[in-house]
Amino acid sequence: MAKDRKKVTFARVKNALKPKDRILIVCEDSKRSVEYFLAFIEDLGINKTIATVKIIGQKPSRNKPETILEDVNNVISKDMSRYGKENCYDRVYCVFDKDKHPCFDKVRETLKMEDRIIDSSSSPCFEFWLLLHFKNTSKSLSSKEILKELKKQIKNYIKQKSSYKKLYFDQLRDKTDTAINNAKNIKETNCSYTNVYLIARDLLKLSKM
Repeated sequence: MAKDRKKVTFARVKNALKPKDRILIVCEDSKRSVEYFLAFIEDLGINKTIATVKIIGQKPSRNKPETILEDVNNVISKDMSRYGKENCYDRVYCVFDKDKHPCFDKVRETLKMEDRIIDSSSSPCFEFWLLLHFKNTSKSLSSKEILKELKKQIKNYIKQKSSYKKLYFDQLRDKTDTAINNAKNIKETNCSYTNVYLIARDLLKLSKM
């Protein structure tokens, strides 16, 4: 009974917010990108039924690109069963890093054939997106070099203890448009690039609807 009540509540919220699209942001890590998106969504005042963030790849055996699509589709299927097809997502953003993943290019190729799942990958890492808030660069950088640069730009930045809401987001907020412009001008053939700007741009649009 409680389950049905929850389902009806969700449907009512969806109907009340019908002019807005619903998006799902699926991240393969549980700290950096997840905390960033949660802080961003909250800062923009977007309802969590409109922009949802979920984590995949928590088991070591699943934390690699070749399992990402399978896990993303499992998330979509579960939510479709729970809320109904008509209440499911208009767009799904898949956030993953190149790092040392051997199947990175293969997953990107597969995503090109997907209708709703959008490649939001970064090479070499998510932190390149953060760096573009401060620097316009298309240089080929390693993860180590990016972190070194970030520490110069973001006060007290520590990758493993990221808490964007409490520590870092205030230093990023006013630079989002800059990061979007910097990112979209970088060719994806570069060793360093990020498609996270697609999500940031979508979230800004949703906040104005």
